[in-house]
Amino acid sequence: MEAAWGGAAWPTSQGADRHRRSLYTFTKRTAPFAMFNTFDAPTGESCLARRDTSNTPLQALTLLNDVFFIEVAQAMGRDLARAHGTVGERLRLAFQRCLSRPPSADELATLETFWRNQLARFRSRDLDAAAVAGPGDGPLEERAAWAALARALLNLDEMITKG
Repeated sequence: MEAAWGGAAWPTSQGADRHRRSLYTFTKRTAPFAMFNTFDAPTGESCLARRDTSNTPLQALTLLNDVFFIEVAQAMGRDLARAHGTVGERLRLAFQRCLSRPPSADELATLETFWRNQLARFRSRDLDAAAVAGPGDGPLEERAAWAALARALLNLDEMITKG
């Protein structure tokens, strides 16, 4: 009864369950998970051959501000910062992980310019590197630049609606 009338909370998981895929979250028919509704998730009451898709400002706000997406970008930034290889190789890796395809030469050049600009902004203290990078080891500004790049990739239309 409490869940049906808005009193149920969605507590944040702790420990190993915190970063599990959202596919494995609990579903409450009477109090749907807000992020799922934002991205047109089916209710589960019937089988759907094809999901509806929309593009709304609420989706953009969720992608930029939801703790889930911020932590995913920070984790990806940590992984990319400690990965071996050139900047270009790591950019290709990030792009492949997010979009399941290699970047074109133009996309790669754009990503590298973005990454270098963000790194310069973090090194000059224009932006708060600690807030963007989150917890972790390694050079703070580099982790922050990779996290910023990950956030940009995670916000691409191709990543959200076409994957």
